Amino acid sequence: MRIHSLSLVLSLGLFLAAASSTLAQEKYNIHFRSAAFTGQAGQSVTVGIGLDNQPEKVTGFSFGVKHDATRLSIDTVTVAAGLQDALGIGVQPDSRFFVLDQNPVGASGFTVAMILSSEKASVAIPAGLDHPIFDVKYKIAAGPSATAKVEISGDLSNTTRRVEVILDVNNGTSKKPVGAPAPVTSATITIQTGPAPFLRGDMNQSNRLEVTDAILILDYLFSGAQLPAGANSRANCLVAINFDGSTSKGAQGVEDSSDLDLTDALALLQYVFQKGPPPLAPFPKCGQPTQTVDPAIECKQFLCR
Repeated sequence: MRIHSLSLVLSLGLFLAAASSTLAQEKYNIHFRSAAFTGQAGQSVTVGIGLDNQPEKVTGFSFGVKHDATRLSIDTVTVAAGLQDALGIGVQPDSRFFVLDQNPVGASGFTVAMILSSEKASVAIPAGLDHPIFDVKYKIAAGPSATAKVEISGDLSNTTRRVEVILDVNNGTSKKPVGAPAPVTSATITIQTGPAPFLRGDMNQSNRLEVTDAILILDYLFSGAQLPAGANSRANCLVAINFDGSTSKGAQGVEDSSDLDLTDALALLQYVFQKGPPPLAPFPKCGQPTQTVDPAIECKQFLCR
């Protein structure tokens, strides 16, 4: 009898410990995927929003995001990869169960409420951390260098009610934000003036150097800048083409359009395939060149991740 009682006590203790461990690992929240972003005055910046849901799948959610209206305005709010994967590639949110309000009551920003599917329980965001669910593109007002804040909020209201930060778990169980460490619910956008930071040679703006970059340089040199592929780099950051950083053809010590030539594509291919010399700064991270750049080719906009 004592042995059975002891076994029962031990089993109960193990059960409670396991339950406590499971509860301790719960994490449900809406957050920014980074605490810091950088954008150019007069241009735009994209801010990623993520979702943590552990250990259960999520079938719906609601939340708000507010921003500093003195320097920012919303351009677009688009479905990001994690949510798109859950819905199905190419599938758009069902308008009957998806409400996006870009003019909420309480502050400048937006609110969103969504049920992934009212018909298929299998349509859900699987358990996991940092699922990318939305990308918000903000227009940055012209003006001096500054910082602007964006915040996840449960205080904004649509026309009828306050939109809280809530996750719907397994088609019907509501979860408010819970779990540690604390999510990034407030992010800072650093607004810069002058030339945009860029990565030299990165023509497709993938933040790495590859053969595609050399092909796009050749397309620019021999086919013209109007081709769609690589258009962002060509239109807004021509200096990125100057892989070898040459300044010998134009004004001494100044990078200009005369320095964009075939040797840049060849030097890039040598780096990719033969471990040749790397490009001059900025590399391997986005930044500014150490040399003077002719305003006609300076970097105006570049996607740095």
